[in-house]
Amino acid sequence: DDLIFNKKLYIWAKLAVGIHGYYIEIVKSSIESLSNLSGVVVDETAHMIKVLSQDKIRTIPKKGFVFKITIEPGLTVRVNGENLLGKPEDRMKKKIYSW
Repeated sequence: DDLIFNKKLYIWAKLAVGIHGYYIEIVKSSIESLSNLSGVVVDETAHMIKVLSQDKIRTIPKKGFVFKITIEPGLTVRVNGENLLGKPEDRMKKKIYSW
């Protein structure tokens, strides 16, 4: 149980400080045209993520989406976009979510 908690804590710590540079895939989308989009996160605001996908920057809302985020090789996590709402510095104050 400690190993599982430590892994969750590690993942949350990585996501809480920001998701810039991570590879992200949309698993579930409330906007049909953004389904199956993937790419590298180039910017993040409290409610939006900017992703470089196929030489084009796409702006994606966090709310209403589920993302698969590759934190490092071999470590990918599925995250409800609502858990990413807020600025990274504010997310650090929130509780650890279970994925």
